[in-house]
Amino acid sequence: MDRDRLRALLAAHTPSDAQEARCVERTLAALDAPGDLFSKRSFEPGHVCSSALVVSPDERSILLVSHRDFGFWMQPGGHLDPEDPDTLAAARRELAEEAGLTDVDRPEWATGLLDVDVHDVPAGMKRGEPAHNHFDIRYAFRARTLEVTAATDAKDAKWFPFDGLDEVNTDDSVRRAARRLTERIAE
Repeated sequence: MDRDRLRALLAAHTPSDAQEARCVERTLAALDAPGDLFSKRSFEPGHVCSSALVVSPDERSILLVSHRDFGFWMQPGGHLDPEDPDTLAAARRELAEEAGLTDVDRPEWATGLLDVDVHDVPAGMKRGEPAHNHFDIRYAFRARTLEVTAATDAKDAKWFPFDGLDEVNTDDSVRRAARRLTERIAE
């Protein structure tokens, strides 16, 4: 992955709200900063991560994992690995690693980026790392099966109905991305 390729993806993306627009702006600004934004060892200002927002085969539920370090339900995703050719490949790899799910497709409504988020990682949360930002590039997928198995950073993996997400211990960025998924599906 290179900076110009990510800039092009971000330029082609339309944020769903003002909060996401700020996340896109912050990510673009980080791309102009020195350092290797694609290395998980880069902490100033942070590094790019990639996530998979996956809907069930009937498109009524979303797959979330209970993350070991963060302590709430979130989409599968994580750091880029050096062998990842791009953020889409990283999202697929993280989905397989955290939920055991490889049988997915990207229907017509899932083209391009789904969402962009920037979240703060407090100092010491992961392996003694300093405080930094995750610039999360998020893609949509549709599963062809409901079978998932939690692994690596995930303590559990489950399907949650879209209409029940208000009752789930997750964050606003996951809810925003879920709303975006349902909007795209309905188009």
